[in-house]
Amino acid sequence: MGTLETIIATTIASGVAAAVSLYLTHRKQRQLERFKATLQAELEQSKLRTQNDLQIKFFEYQTRFSLLHQRQAEAIKDLYGLLGEAHEYIIHLVSPTFDITDTAHVETTRAKYNALAECFVKNRIYLEEETCKRIDDLLLRLRMAMTKASLGQRPEPGGHGVELWGEAWKSVRDEVPPVLRELETQFRSFLSPNLETDAQHIAGPERGGPVSQVD
Repeated sequence: MGTLETIIATTIASGVAAAVSLYLTHRKQRQLERFKATLQAELEQSKLRTQNDLQIKFFEYQTRFSLLHQRQAEAIKDLYGLLGEAHEYIIHLVSPTFDITDTAHVETTRAKYNALAECFVKNRIYLEEETCKRIDDLLLRLRMAMTKASLGQRPEPGGHGVELWGEAWKSVRDEVPPVLRELETQFRSFLSPNLETDAQHIAGPERGGPVSQVD
């Protein structure tokens, strides 16, 4: 092969090699672009699915939160109303000026206390654990005051009737009001919108426990 033929063959081979290289490069670029487009499409679909799932979960949460918050508000309203009524009746019952012949008031007071205790047992799941403890303590103080007043209003010879009656009055007059004020503050805080706190309460453990009633 002469020099001219060699030069021509080399030039053709180089051209072919360059063309093949360019073709392969363009092919790889096209493949890369298609791959990137596929990934982008999958990413967008994933985003849409995630957003849709989040919207569904948020809607479910809002519905559940709204219902629970409504039930909590109703429970607190009922409990606070019964608490106020029972307290007023017990104040009169243990008062030093109470007419011990007023048996109707005695029976009504017991009924008010029992209604309060029953309402608390049914609805304590909607309250903070600390609030439940405070109400447990308050119910115990009220029950003890009623018992002492009952014993004091039927004094036996050589007994401590007047002393027990006085202890009942002092407890209701001095010890109960601070607890009532604390509960009132907590009840108001429960009814204030607080999404983060209430969301935690939704998953909170159920609290329960028996509360004795007046026979």
